[in-house]
Amino acid sequence: MSKKLKKYSRNIKIYYMSAIIGAFGYIYNSIDTLYYKHFGLSFAQIGVFLSVFAIFTFIFEIPSGVYADIYGRKKSLIVSGLLGLIGLCFITFGSTYEIFLVSAAFAGTSSAFSSGAKDAILFESLKKLKKENHLVKIKGHLGSIGISFDVIGGWYIPLIFAFNVRIPYQIALVAGVISLIVSFFLYEESRIENSGGNVVTNFKSTFNSSITYIRSSNVLKWVILLNLNYLVIWRVFGEMLSMPHMQDTLGIEGLRVPLALHAIIQAFIVFYASKIEKYLGDTKMLWMMSFLTPITLIAFFVFDNVILMTIILGLVWSINSLGMLMSSKWEQFAIDDDSKRATINSGVQLINSLIFIPLLPLIGLFIDNLSKLRMSGILFGLFILLTSSLLLKFRPTHLRN
Repeated sequence: MSKKLKKYSRNIKIYYMSAIIGAFGYIYNSIDTLYYKHFGLSFAQIGVFLSVFAIFTFIFEIPSGVYADIYGRKKSLIVSGLLGLIGLCFITFGSTYEIFLVSAAFAGTSSAFSSGAKDAILFESLKKLKKENHLVKIKGHLGSIGISFDVIGGWYIPLIFAFNVRIPYQIALVAGVISLIVSFFLYEESRIENSGGNVVTNFKSTFNSSITYIRSSNVLKWVILLNLNYLVIWRVFGEMLSMPHMQDTLGIEGLRVPLALHAIIQAFIVFYASKIEKYLGDTKMLWMMSFLTPITLIAFFVFDNVILMTIILGLVWSINSLGMLMSSKWEQFAIDDDSKRATINSGVQLINSLIFIPLLPLIGLFIDNLSKLRMSGILFGLFILLTSSLLLKFRPTHLRN
């Protein structure tokens, strides 16, 4: 193996290392909604918080992708890490709605700088190593690492949160610093020297050709809608509905068992994502995800038994994770031009951010006015059943066999 290939191989190891560190960086995931509620935010305000995140992601999504393709995906990830740390500082030490909105602005911009670059540098490394077919396997393993740490977080974080609500975010802050340092060791070939011409001209050219590429690809347009479906589940179910419903049903300390055990289920299924993919094939995977997702969402709000809630929660997040993995695979294999991969990846995410901006506050306001989390959850599950059915009906040709 040449020195250059060894460096690309090292990138994969760095991704695994980053996954471990990053797990601590998001250790607050299980209690973030409770954190906002602790400081008096309504569901409508949480929706606005998430929309501010989406607004700044939307504003910087394409420019950050172009930046990554011209200046380097590694540099884009470093910028993302720095912005993420600033945002995390605001939310860790702040206590007002306004400060949380500032945090969301930095976090949204950070997300934009990583969304296109992260997948681009991973897929490019695998492609150089002639292992691009291992994408689902690698991303499944990376995902399972983070989820495995949710077992620890799910067991201990509710207790730590009850002791001091800020400690989970302080842990995340330390992990963010370490993760930023690790990102400096990633390898990619120089991009500015290879681009040639004026930087502004290159920026415009990359931007225009990438948007044209997306508009001409039926697969990418469908992937945008599929991503949106799973991200809506993540934002609405994960950020608004699931934790308050579980707290109302089980109490704060009663969250420990379901939060820890559901992560075990999710980690196991995601770790073996590539084997599930190989056994079922792409088309059957899509059918499975399209119908099990809304069924498990509705079931979560129907049963009050802690064991059933734990199993169902594990299935909801497992299926959602599988959906995101398969969506990522279909997206990357639909892109032939490596020089614009980060920009195209960012473009795929752009519409998701645009739709989230008005959608999330409206959903939050709806939940506040309905005042019944159980009914909100069931109605949301029915909505996802409708959107999943439409996505299945209008799926690309290669998923109809």
